[in-house]
Amino acid sequence: MNKLFYIAFVTFLCTAFAQAGNVTVTVKNTSNRVRNNETVELNAANIKKQVGSNIIVTRNNKQIPYQITYDGKLIFQATVPSKGSAQYTIKPGAPQTFKSKATGRLYPEREDDMAWENDRIAFRCYGPALQRTGEKAYGNDVWVKSTNDFVCEFRYGQEYRAKSVIKALRAAGKKAEAQHYEDSISYHIDHGKGLDCYKVGPTLGAGTIAFLEDGKIIYPYCFDTQQVLDNGPIRFTVRLTYPVVYKGVTMREVRITSIDAGSQLNRVTVSYTGQKEALPVVAGIVLHDGSKDYNLSAEKGYAAYTENAGKDGLIYLGMAFPNKVKSITTLPLREDETQAKSQGADGHIIALMNVPKGSQFTYYWGAGWSKFGFKSSNEWVTYMSNFAKNLRTPLIATAK
Repeated sequence: MNKLFYIAFVTFLCTAFAQAGNVTVTVKNTSNRVRNNETVELNAANIKKQVGSNIIVTRNNKQIPYQITYDGKLIFQATVPSKGSAQYTIKPGAPQTFKSKATGRLYPEREDDMAWENDRIAFRCYGPALQRTGEKAYGNDVWVKSTNDFVCEFRYGQEYRAKSVIKALRAAGKKAEAQHYEDSISYHIDHGKGLDCYKVGPTLGAGTIAFLEDGKIIYPYCFDTQQVLDNGPIRFTVRLTYPVVYKGVTMREVRITSIDAGSQLNRVTVSYTGQKEALPVVAGIVLHDGSKDYNLSAEKGYAAYTENAGKDGLIYLGMAFPNKVKSITTLPLREDETQAKSQGADGHIIALMNVPKGSQFTYYWGAGWSKFGFKSSNEWVTYMSNFAKNLRTPLIATAK
């Protein structure tokens, strides 16, 4: 056999085998909106059968981040023109290390807070250590930020390290110095990258779920177990369980909460063990100080609310629903909810859903800030409206 022919033949075979292991993913957008950096999901096991265990995802021959999730999905983020499609390639290779854009953990050093964030926004909810103190904090909290970098470790770390110093200064009678030092590191004050200025208290806070019994919200308390399931680079996921009671029946509520890079909203899938009957469940956002700056649409599947945080700008809250809900309306606080009222709360936006026995439901909640990407309430309403539309016209990813 001619030597040159032999070399060309071997090269052809190697190329053919390499190409046979590649998978082309076509992501189709049926909506009339450009979809920027939106997460798509594929079955990871099926992809690995075709490509192998060591894979990379590329767009125009350039690697992009991907992640294998706890529930067996291969995810990456796609940008697709309106009424168009985009192609990505999955093939054998050594993946690059990309900067993570989603992370979180339990903070036992701060009363068992579960806190998480992406490159846009941060959140937390409360655990058993806080419940043991007697403090009533039922809902989800929002930490606004004005940086794409992570902030939770820094904020909690500063607070934790400062405790002994502040205590010593006060014990020495140096109250002014102690206060000055506390203010200099407090995450309740904006030092240039955002802060915690959102009020939760004994309310549903930013999008928490609860039972509605005879027109009364049955507030959940703190979670009692937690497990981080995914921790970047694209998605953070945590499973939290709550002891709950409805009409004398004790159940366990399981919330699987995740947030993806670039998103303002968390995805939550909720289910109940020990459920005896259909449950009336609400997802709610607390209203403060008589504000009526909200836009609600059960038909379109979203709620958008603007809260004035004074010198710290405007906090935008929202919920979105991929499936039909019974109603989205407002519900005033009861007369006996004096502690919540004393903190400025006067009611909730609530979305009502009926949960049949043995089923689960999914919804989204989250927030934004006027100092990081949203200049007005109208911009936030547009974001929430488009988010809800995108949920109901998802990107379609096919792999061949």
